[in-house]
Amino acid sequence: MKHNLAVAVLPVYLLFALVPNVGVAGGLVCSQVFQTSRGEAEPVVDWKDDKSYLETAQRKEALGQVSTFFSQKWDTQIYYTNTGVPNAKGESPLVDPESKGVFIFFHGSGTMKSSGRNFVGNMNILANMGYSAIAFDMPFHANGPRDEVFKNANHFLEWVRSIVLEAKKSGKPVYFAGHSFGPDVLLEFITRYPKMVDGAAALSPAGFTKELSDWYDKYTSKMDFGGNVMPNDAGGEWAGIMSRQFLWSKSKLADPTVVNPKMRLRILSGNREEYVPAPLGGPGNTPTGDNTYDVSVPLKKIFKNVVVTIEPGVGHYIFDHKDQDGLNVVMRELLLTAGEDPKNTRALAEQVAEERALLHTAGQAAKKYAQDPLFRAWVNQSYGAKTLLKAASDGNDRLSQKMMTEYTFAQKAREAEIYQKILQTPQTHPEFYQKYKTQIDKMKPDKVETTLFAPYLLYVLNAEH
Repeated sequence: MKHNLAVAVLPVYLLFALVPNVGVAGGLVCSQVFQTSRGEAEPVVDWKDDKSYLETAQRKEALGQVSTFFSQKWDTQIYYTNTGVPNAKGESPLVDPESKGVFIFFHGSGTMKSSGRNFVGNMNILANMGYSAIAFDMPFHANGPRDEVFKNANHFLEWVRSIVLEAKKSGKPVYFAGHSFGPDVLLEFITRYPKMVDGAAALSPAGFTKELSDWYDKYTSKMDFGGNVMPNDAGGEWAGIMSRQFLWSKSKLADPTVVNPKMRLRILSGNREEYVPAPLGGPGNTPTGDNTYDVSVPLKKIFKNVVVTIEPGVGHYIFDHKDQDGLNVVMRELLLTAGEDPKNTRALAEQVAEERALLHTAGQAAKKYAQDPLFRAWVNQSYGAKTLLKAASDGNDRLSQKMMTEYTFAQKAREAEIYQKILQTPQTHPEFYQKYKTQIDKMKPDKVETTLFAPYLLYVLNAEH
């Protein structure tokens, strides 16, 4: 379905970057009964089952310090950096009370990969530097809302506002960041509510002028770039509907950078951006040279106090790109939005690590219980959740340390069990053994290696179940 892009941002925005309950008092708190998709509860982790163990380990590795839950209140999947100490009920704060601020992320649109999950990597990096982060699935994307009422921009923006207000209960500065269609949303929000946000980073905005819209219609929509990813037609259509109703690019509302001069607004675009006019002829009819249209000109007409950076040598997929100083350009923009020096990332991370190390053992155990599903499963089986949470609440460092130490040995024992089963695959699963014969033959029985855990899960355990 095509949209008139002369008055709207393009309907297909690509993005590759990569169960709880809502409490009444003290803001949103997240219980340990997680839900992962449209209200379905996450499977209970069976510590003794190899498949359950390895699947949980993979999920933990992928998410890091980020936890996820399906919110009944907002009817969407929420991702958040779970770094705060949970309360006596095991409920984690949405925003870590010890954080310096909170970033809220807005994903792109138009593909089946478009989701708040796209920002997990950035969220983990921010967590290591002392910032909380929140992302969520927008309407008609992933596990986001499906109600037709979300095709009304006023309703959608009020929905976003309710999430922002929940984050602001922490008293921390709030920063926005978004990619592709995400900038369209965040720029509309700060234009409507200029005093609710302390800063915003808009990455690779597209289609906000007639020239850019016409270019998309004629060229970008026919390009083959970004990999073979299934489109999300409903999500793309919804994004186009929103864009036609948005006001920021039409200059119909006051400039938010003038209304709130303290707000930092940064916009980043590559000079090989596929959504911007450029000489074409590369693979998939992609750009072969720099963009011939300067997106900073119209942006600076709309926003007086904005910093627009045109990054050389990169197109729409900007997340892994490094600048001439070796800095990841996305993290650079996020840190500058928060008033940090992006060249200081190591020092920032070291300071946060030192501060976290000072947390008493009972608090560390409680955080680990909230954040690590394997530790949680082992504690529930070996001691019971109430024992650990009471130890944390009472500040019982001795019992907390005992549980964490025992878990370390239990985890090593479980890995050793799985490793031994891999060594036995010449007899038990000869097809798997033949595929990984070279690696298995080099393995030593007395030294556990986890390199084949993932393929063992994929080829053997999934088949058995």
